[in-house]
Amino acid sequence: MRCGEVYRIQRKDFHPEKNFVQIVKGKTAAARRRVYLTNRAKNVLIRRANIFKGENLFPHLDVDGNEPSKTLSYIHSEVVEKLKFNFRVYDCRHTFASRAVASGVDLVTLAAILGHTNLKMLTRYCHPSEENKHNAILRMEKTAKAV
Repeated sequence: MRCGEVYRIQRKDFHPEKNFVQIVKGKTAAARRRVYLTNRAKNVLIRRANIFKGENLFPHLDVDGNEPSKTLSYIHSEVVEKLKFNFRVYDCRHTFASRAVASGVDLVTLAAILGHTNLKMLTRYCHPSEENKHNAILRMEKTAKAV
């Protein structure tokens, strides 16, 4: 999910019994989607739903009843600068996309998960490792021998 999508999660959009979050506002029509959750992500949202009684699961400054947080960039930049670390929050989306492809998620499904309108956007997010490229050739060779 994009940071802004996470911050805007409201209680009514979170469906733990069905294991998804409904994204109701996005930058494109494809961005409005269901995002299915891992158990770990679901547990984080359950904890936040128990902590905050207002409609927003990520209220500004974690103060119940506040509007949703708008950005993490200021806090993130401050921490990254102190640690002298080169890391953008969006790097998490790139890592997720690359790992999804490596685990065999097809590109059409991955585009839908990420909320992309077209497959071209995936080329900005997916970065196959040398090992994955090598394994792809080995799989092709194995398939060719079987035919």
